[in-house]
Amino acid sequence: MLMPMPFACAMGIDGIQAPIRVGMIQNINGQAITLAKKHLGVRQAAEMKGFTFGVPYLFSMHNYLLRHWLAEHGVNPTEDVVIREVAPPRMPFYLEKGWIDGILAPEPFNQIVVQQNLGFIYRLSRDIWPGHPCCSFAVRQDFIDSYPHTYRALLRAILAAQLTIHQAEREQRKTIAQEISAPGYLNLDSPLVAEQVLLGDYTDGRGEQRHVPDRIDFMPHPWRAYGNWILSQMQRWGELAGQRRDCRPSGDAVFSAEVWELAQFAGFQASQAFCPGFGGLLKPTPSNLPGNSRSAVFGKSLNRCKHTAPESARVRLGEIVHQMAAVTGGASYPAIEVTGKDEIGLLEQGAQRGDSECPFCSRGPAGTRREA
Repeated sequence: MLMPMPFACAMGIDGIQAPIRVGMIQNINGQAITLAKKHLGVRQAAEMKGFTFGVPYLFSMHNYLLRHWLAEHGVNPTEDVVIREVAPPRMPFYLEKGWIDGILAPEPFNQIVVQQNLGFIYRLSRDIWPGHPCCSFAVRQDFIDSYPHTYRALLRAILAAQLTIHQAEREQRKTIAQEISAPGYLNLDSPLVAEQVLLGDYTDGRGEQRHVPDRIDFMPHPWRAYGNWILSQMQRWGELAGQRRDCRPSGDAVFSAEVWELAQFAGFQASQAFCPGFGGLLKPTPSNLPGNSRSAVFGKSLNRCKHTAPESARVRLGEIVHQMAAVTGGASYPAIEVTGKDEIGLLEQGAQRGDSECPFCSRGPAGTRREA
């Protein structure tokens, strides 16, 4: 399942509510923003106002990454562009017909667009969020309860496949590309596009040859911060209307814990548990597993500035923030962080940035002083 789908199912906002559990992440990275050939002159997001984009599904990392990236660059994804659901195999055809201007798609469909000379890769998703999750292996809770040994066998089988491709050298990746291009799998005319994705050696459609070894990778660990960021995006884009509440129980209920033990049993070393946005390669221990997204690549550090404002002023500010949250139907729950500067006030922005960048601090970058 696309990574956000189990959360949508668990909360009942995508059809009938169902107890879906994420057993593991299937791949990280492996997406891209690809634009039609007629937009070769586009250099920045502001030039994409008025575009129509295709994404695989409403509840997808593709949709949320596209929305986040556009918003971060001053384009309102709700008003300035149109985002449509398009099945990935149809995306090249839609671009050819001019029905859409761009896609944020899974691989290998971005590379297929390039191969067919219909467009160019504008930006890899790993450049938006290095190491982000894409797809997941998910099952219903009643299946886990009824067939626990089968469930663990499925996890072990997928882990073995992931470890194989994660550790594969170039020649072995070429062989894998050949296998998955067959009619029973991707059904590609040529294995070249799958090979370019797996190797990270590819042409981008703009006349450049690129080498990005981590264009796609296969890591199983379902970090809780993944879920918290997804929930924050659901809240941000109005998909939790009428459900402004503490979403942690929904997030925690979706993740299955078995993979941590099985991943090491399969051969993944603890030091290989890549946790994006949290310092690179981390050993998965309770002391360094982030419980929320405040340290993720999308959020700024929450190290608080040491302001000289009196205690009464800080208390009053806290009361105001709490009252504002209550008026809008929610609570000042800190674990789901805002993800755009346009969503919070200047003081809160300063508090999130920390000492070195805060507009209210006397210190600027590298210890320089600022005018008050």
